[in-house]
Amino acid sequence: MNQDKPEPAEINASADSSSSADNAKVTSAQTLSSLQSSKPHNSKLLIATSIFCAILAVAGIAFGIYGMFLKPASTCETNCTAIPDSANDNADTKGNDKQSSDSAISPVSVEQATTLLDEKYNFKNRQMVIFDGWHNYIKNFNQANKLLLTIYQIQDELGQAQPADGDKPVVVYNIGFEDFKAAYENLFGTEEQLDKKDYELNGVYLNMEYNSEDDSFDIYSKTGLGGYSTMSLLRKVVETIGTNDGFKAIVATVTLNEVASQSTDEFLGKSGDGQGNEYYNIIMPEGTVNEIRESLAVYEFNFIKEGDDYKLTTVTEL
Repeated sequence: MNQDKPEPAEINASADSSSSADNAKVTSAQTLSSLQSSKPHNSKLLIATSIFCAILAVAGIAFGIYGMFLKPASTCETNCTAIPDSANDNADTKGNDKQSSDSAISPVSVEQATTLLDEKYNFKNRQMVIFDGWHNYIKNFNQANKLLLTIYQIQDELGQAQPADGDKPVVVYNIGFEDFKAAYENLFGTEEQLDKKDYELNGVYLNMEYNSEDDSFDIYSKTGLGGYSTMSLLRKVVETIGTNDGFKAIVATVTLNEVASQSTDEFLGKSGDGQGNEYYNIIMPEGTVNEIRESLAVYEFNFIKEGDDYKLTTVTEL
């Protein structure tokens, strides 16, 4: 009938458990109270931190946009022909080793390149397409055409023409080898050497024969030529790009017949401008439009710097 009484140790353990539970409740209550009392402060800190992070993010995005689109281009105050190493870090150099020598800034502006082609090389904004001229040279910029261009640049220095032997309408000019070489290298530099030999030309000037007796060239030319053409080659320098030894000029060209032609069916009559002036309404025939379109071309003129001057070395169609 007697029930077993718990041992003192068991009683103590039970008491300790009860006490621990009570203590845990008190601690939880204190912690909850502490959290509740500090909640407004933590919320403000969290909001402030979020705002700060957002400002940093916006600043980062703005800096990226500035760097990509709005950052001013660097300027060139000296002869900028060197390339920073970083400029080509991501460049694809396969099959295009020369591209690695390009610099973003050209030492010569578009306006200066236009003047250089105009005054030194007689490549005008508009040139008649007849006999010799840039419409021929630009398609095949070989040494023979460089020689023709040189002759035209110095033809006033060739002196009086003499009749050539034979019954053909041909005359001959004479010029010293060193004088001709100086003119040639002034235009095209020393990369493609001028030799003391005969040269065949394909133009109004037929050929050059070297005379070892007096170290000169006899230059043979057709004579009695004349005429006029309504075809014009128009050109525009659209860009210049710096290189390690000079610059490249990107030149666009088009061939145009400057005489308007049309059939009766295409004539639309006259129109006025409201001020008493009347104009013919001329439609360019589709065939002419296609010819102009087909003649559109873009070329790369490569110049190197020798001394204080730029020399044209190659012309490549792009």
